[in-house]
Amino acid sequence: GFDTDICRAVAAAVLGSAEKVTFVPMGGRGAYTALLTGEVDLLLLHQPDGEWSFVRDSALAVNFTAPSFYDKPGMMVKASLYKGDIDDLDAVSCIPASSKSVVPLFLTRNSIRQKGVVFPGENEALRAFGSGECGMVFGAGSVLQGLAEDESSVVLTAEEGRLLFGPIVRQGDDNWFTIVRWSLLALLDAEVLGFSSRNVEEMRLAASPEIKRFFGYVGDGGKNLGLADDWAAQIIIQVGNYGEIFALPVIWVRSQR
Repeated sequence: GFDTDICRAVAAAVLGSAEKVTFVPMGGRGAYTALLTGEVDLLLLHQPDGEWSFVRDSALAVNFTAPSFYDKPGMMVKASLYKGDIDDLDAVSCIPASSKSVVPLFLTRNSIRQKGVVFPGENEALRAFGSGECGMVFGAGSVLQGLAEDESSVVLTAEEGRLLFGPIVRQGDDNWFTIVRWSLLALLDAEVLGFSSRNVEEMRLAASPEIKRFFGYVGDGGKNLGLADDWAAQIIIQVGNYGEIFALPVIWVRSQR
């Protein structure tokens, strides 16, 4: 998936292999605890609890390194309840605790007659929605789109508001922060420069100074960060550029635990 490939890109830069990464599924506030205690070193949390917000950026001892994905607040509705006008909706909504901030973005602009039931996690809310306990569920728009089943559900996104996501690290290690940030920027820069996993050999011979820096032919390479000279090229060789990983099919997995 998209977020896992960003983690793989960091592993390629730091360890020389995109496979030298361990993924630990988690969500909500527990994910921040795991980051702060050192259980994990990098957090990508694509749910409203992982949104880059002023409160989280200023109140938690974490750093958001750079934006990797812009999303829209979303609402998934049973197709049988949605008649084409959001203001006509009258149903109980499943609200994951992590998505409570999404709800007002819909209610302030629309006259939804909404009776909400808050669930501790996204999985519980989605299961309640699937069983018919609720007629609508809130969350990040792209995630809900990926989970929508055939034509029995309709996903709507808010006209206003946005959810901004990106890799998160704990405070106190500026070098690690810089490595993660520039691993993401390398993905973006490579796409702009036309450097992809499909034209590596061609790019090795390119005269462009920007491409030469990817391979460590010019400049300081990764010396200042303690990385190999070709750390940026290894990201593209092993993972691809931003456009390549963005275009890959994303499978949203719901944990049954």
